Amino acid sequence: HLPGTTSLDGATLVAALRDVIKEFARHGVRRICLMNGHFENSWFIIEGIDLALRELRWSGIDDMKIVVLSYWDFVDPATIERLYPDGFTGWALEHGGVLETSLMLALHPHLVALERAVDHPPAEFPPYDVYPPRPDWTPPSGTLSSPRQASKEKGEILLEVCTAGIVQALGTLGTPEVVPPLLAFLRLYHADAAAQGMSLALEAAMNAACELDPTATMPVLEEVAHDEQSGTRLRLRAQHLLE
Repeated sequence: HLPGTTSLDGATLVAALRDVIKEFARHGVRRICLMNGHFENSWFIIEGIDLALRELRWSGIDDMKIVVLSYWDFVDPATIERLYPDGFTGWALEHGGVLETSLMLALHPHLVALERAVDHPPAEFPPYDVYPPRPDWTPPSGTLSSPRQASKEKGEILLEVCTAGIVQALGTLGTPEVVPPLLAFLRLYHADAAAQGMSLALEAAMNAACELDPTATMPVLEEVAHDEQSGTRLRLRAQHLLE
């Protein structure tokens, strides 16, 4: 069934994540963000975090803060309408479909042969699971919905929306100690505002930095507001925040 697919046991993922968190803590790290890219990993990630935090508390480390993000949670209804004008089949069937294929077309197009994609109706499943899994329930292609409508343009929309949402979320959850890396990000990339996924991420970084430490952020906003390479939208946003 689906030859070529190579998986790890859930227990392996739990143990690996627990050990990585504990090792980062041993090195002095106290703020961690975990980006989940596979829905079925969610419960194992939570278990790995819980075990790591429990064991760290036994060692007297009780000031850890871990944020778990799944990038698709930042795709809002308005973006869904843009990506799926003919109707959205739902996240449960977005396995190798339009979303993931579009992201690959935007990030690594040389790895995608869209002309070889199998066009088929969305998979249908009963409201229960059976183990061992029944191979006949999964389309032979391994995709649960057709990726034929994927495009680089859709991937760029996803990148921009998800990146901006994640930056904003981390800024909102952060403390003033995260401001320096946010400002470093602004200084380094403000001239790339026209690049895919970058404009909204830079704006989100500005907003978060302003909320957490306006005094430290103002000089960087001045730089962005007066640098023509920043791009019109980003300069206007910086000027607005300076007012």
